[in-house]
Amino acid sequence: MRKVLPLLIVFLLQALIAYGGVVNTNFYVEDDKLKGEVTVDTFNRTYIICLDTDNDASTGCYRGEEYWVIFTPGEDARLCDATDCECDSDDDALQSYLEASVDGNVLSFSVDLSAIYKGSRVINITVEWKEMTESSSVCALRGDLNGDGVINTSDLEVFCNTYGKSEGDPGFDARCDFDGDGDVDGNDLSVIANGFEVTCP
Repeated sequence: MRKVLPLLIVFLLQALIAYGGVVNTNFYVEDDKLKGEVTVDTFNRTYIICLDTDNDASTGCYRGEEYWVIFTPGEDARLCDATDCECDSDDDALQSYLEASVDGNVLSFSVDLSAIYKGSRVINITVEWKEMTESSSVCALRGDLNGDGVINTSDLEVFCNTYGKSEGDPGFDARCDFDGDGDVDGNDLSVIANGFEVTCP
């Protein structure tokens, strides 16, 4: 039986099933660890499990996440401090809190809550993905909806297709709900507008 940490609720904010080949997700707390399994159709791209550990979309990176668990084919999984939207893979101290494995198309991880817990009853979890490129570095550029490292008309087209829609509406794309309030409106548009033509370093 799973031992659930008192007062902690793990909440799945978004799994991009239609976009990143995510087939199934399972996140839970056991033995004072946040554990998860992400089943994908084919492990041929980088998957980023974003952890918003303070339940505040206005802090951290992208949708408010403070940590990433990153799975890249052919590389060891990494746990990163994502508050500055970059991953320092040399942070050996942080890596010691992560256990991860890949079994076929199932990506599994376990992170000590003592390393990431910020007192919130809710941890928001988002599964993102990036197509493989020659570089294995990760740059999460807020507003880069197709993961190509630049905010341009391609991202604007994706955004326009869901503008004005709310969670539950046909065609609603949660990737465009940058502030996580359940709809895609002018506040979200400002993210695209303010970052237009910005590229990953």
